[in-house]
Amino acid sequence: MDDDRHEGQPGLAERRRAERNAFDGKVLVDFAGLELSGSARNVSESGVYFVAEGKPRVVVRVDGEPAPKTAEIVRIESLGAGRFGIAVRFVD
Repeated sequence: MDDDRHEGQPGLAERRRAERNAFDGKVLVDFAGLELSGSARNVSESGVYFVAEGKPRVVVRVDGEPAPKTAEIVRIESLGAGRFGIAVRFVD
């Protein structure tokens, strides 16, 4: 199920480059050796918030696609209960 919390927000749809299509298949994201370096904004006993520069690359395999695709991470968000959403942009 596609939970698009941004649906209907003014201006967002115009920035999207491609139409979204519902898809109920598996996706495998390979973070192979991904390292990020950045500047800490705040730190506590439970974690750290930092800002990193660059476009972290990953390899994405989507059910039904003939070959893996290289992509850049554009957003990671906590969905609660140990789940998170990841948005990537295909670059090849």
